[in-house]
Amino acid sequence: MKQLLPQRWRQTALLPLAGLLVLLATGVTRGQTGPVIGLGDVPHGVADIEKAIAFYQNALGLELLSVAPDRVGSKLGPNFYDAKLQALMNVGGAHYRIATFKIANAGFRLQLVEMINNDPLSALRGRRQSSALPTEGGVLMLRLPVGDLDATSTKIHDQFLADVLTVGGRPAGGPTRKLSIRDGEDGFLIELVEPPAGSPGIVLTAADADKKLLFFRDILGFTLRTGEWEQDAAAMAAVGVAGGRVRRHAGVVPGTGVPFEIDEYQGFHQRRFYSPIMGQTGVGWIQLVVRDIDDLMTTLVAKRIRIVSTGLEPVTFDDSRRVVIRDPDGVFIELIQRGAPVEKGR
Repeated sequence: MKQLLPQRWRQTALLPLAGLLVLLATGVTRGQTGPVIGLGDVPHGVADIEKAIAFYQNALGLELLSVAPDRVGSKLGPNFYDAKLQALMNVGGAHYRIATFKIANAGFRLQLVEMINNDPLSALRGRRQSSALPTEGGVLMLRLPVGDLDATSTKIHDQFLADVLTVGGRPAGGPTRKLSIRDGEDGFLIELVEPPAGSPGIVLTAADADKKLLFFRDILGFTLRTGEWEQDAAAMAAVGVAGGRVRRHAGVVPGTGVPFEIDEYQGFHQRRFYSPIMGQTGVGWIQLVVRDIDDLMTTLVAKRIRIVSTGLEPVTFDDSRRVVIRDPDGVFIELIQRGAPVEKGR
């Protein structure tokens, strides 16, 4: 039966989420000794993949690389990785369809993941699942530089393409101007920034900064520099609140040049964001490439880190092993060890 899978689908379409190939370089740094050595992609769940594709193409101008599986008439092509992805994400009965976008000047790609025929998710569809704000503990936000923020803002505003979260509905802050939005169909958080000189990056908001920093620094080996508290009205307005202050813990994903930031806020009531289901509409996750998944699993179990994947064990794909965990705030993280899979015990 496997010979029915189209060659193009076998070689490219399944690869993004399954981690069988990352086309953009992860740039492993010489001398890198920590457990994390690179970055895969940044996926998030969508309710209707065709509508979500239209938003990222028309509103943000991203380049669509692939949609898989293809439709043949009214039917979807075969996906022989469904069972493995179900085990990886601990979501039974789902059929997956994945769209992958290129992000200019980024060391990662954006993915849209639609789960089809899954009762828990189907029951939730029809209402906005992610009403999150950038300031809520436990959220993940994608930071995208744009060339003309005013033009993008006007387009989003006039065509009702997204939920604009920035106070006043227009770009705010300086010297870096920002516009915080939730994407048009699903509520995934995006921060559009100008000037566009910086690289696209990943921003997490901490509910408990000490625990989150301990996790990323001591367990995953991130190097993050803690800044001073900022109490700038325009900067706070950019993320949708009036008043308060923010402190940023900034660095890059190990083995890459991709900016990575953990923000903590004070001075106002901070809600929590927590999704019970991986792949739920609007909920994103991060794929991190690791050196030795078994060694890291030993540490994760010893530190009582939440493991999502079925059986609390890595899932073996064609050329990788991977497992999904949650950080102290509940953010989903997919750990990937590339290379010829070897069944090993811990």
